[in-house]
Amino acid sequence: MRLLLDENVDRGVMSVLRSEGFDAPQSMEACGRGATDEQVLAAAIAFDRVIVTHDRDFGLLAARRHDLGLTACSVLLLRPGPASVAEILQAIREARDHR
Repeated sequence: MRLLLDENVDRGVMSVLRSEGFDAPQSMEACGRGATDEQVLAAAIAFDRVIVTHDRDFGLLAARRHDLGLTACSVLLLRPGPASVAEILQAIREARDHR
């Protein structure tokens, strides 16, 4: 599972994921710091990645693209607010296992 971590995902998650063999850059690596949601979504689509985020806007943007018949990507929406690295990793592993 190829991931793209939004800027709002704890950087510690990226480190652990990479140590486990996940292909998981943060959006600022792929799009530059401060990229818009649309730019991050475009990068995820272009590179066939799942966006991991706490930001509900990505789900809405992906659904809107789908409704328009445009290519979209999957979004793993983490619960809003603070979450521990362990909780985020568990959500990612569960999503991977259910793919």
